[in-house]
Amino acid sequence: MMPVMPAATLSASFEKTSVTVGEPLEGRAPSMRWVVIGLLVALAWLQYRLWVGEGSLAEVHNLKEEIARQGVELEQLRVRNRALMAEVQNLKAGQEALEERARAELGMVKEGETFYQLIGPAAAPAPAR
Repeated sequence: MMPVMPAATLSASFEKTSVTVGEPLEGRAPSMRWVVIGLLVALAWLQYRLWVGEGSLAEVHNLKEEIARQGVELEQLRVRNRALMAEVQNLKAGQEALEERARAELGMVKEGETFYQLIGPAAAPAPAR
């Protein structure tokens, strides 16, 4: 608990520490300068980090563009994966898909079938100059 001081002593102690308007701060001026300088340095550092440093606005913008590009690529890969999964399911489920693939890609023929290859007319060679 604070000791109680007589009113005359209390007002006398205020008179010693009071400062009038317009009077220079003799003992406080250098410390205020350092505070202002420190605040300006902190402001400059924060501005540097905002515009140039790690996590800057430019870097955030570039990262957002990269995320958008990767999102488009990811969606294309998902579409391709769905098509491949459908093809795998089709190949597992029935013989028709297996036969179709064997005929188209490997040129295979069923037993008892006759294979006919049709050759179109040969292109006439271009006249030599």
